[in-house]
Amino acid sequence: SPSASPEPAPEPAPDEQTNPYSDVFETDWFYSDVLAVTFAGLMKGKGSTTTFAPSDNLTRAEWVMILARLSNAPAANAVSDPWYQAVWDWAIAEGITDGTNPTFPITREQLVTILWRYYVGGGVPDAPQSSGVPDVPQSRNLSGYTDSAQISDWARDAVAWAVGRGILQGDASGLRPGDNVKRSEVAAILRRYTAG
Repeated sequence: SPSASPEPAPEPAPDEQTNPYSDVFETDWFYSDVLAVTFAGLMKGKGSTTTFAPSDNLTRAEWVMILARLSNAPAANAVSDPWYQAVWDWAIAEGITDGTNPTFPITREQLVTILWRYYVGGGVPDAPQSSGVPDVPQSRNLSGYTDSAQISDWARDAVAWAVGRGILQGDASGLRPGDNVKRSEVAAILRRYTAG
């Protein structure tokens, strides 16, 4: 009698997969976040498949590439010149970016504002599509953060939404809305958003 083929082995959990990066260590606070977003195909190495560059700033174009991957948008796999043009055009068409400064580092408030616009447009499974303000916790008082006055007016609702949902977290320095966001921080923010 023919023998049954063996069951395929289940996919290992992110923490059980082999870390491909020479600059990300188990002792790093962002270790499991980086591995999770890497194995989900949302973020990749920078400059090579073995370097994540956790302390490097992320650019606006890199952020919309990540969101295009999250959406399974065809633009994420398109070949374009410059490399980001297809995803940049996609992001403008989707209304999630104003189209300025694609190669500039992205700040924390810019990142969550683009993420918020993505969310409003239905950028998560089962997310409500709305032209209104989604899930902004009006009772969330951002003044508890020492640097809340530094949040730009245009970013205030997005920051309140991200803080209220636990996507953006402050530290001893506050929310640091105008600081450039590091790749390690992006991994953590992205993991919180996708878990949410």
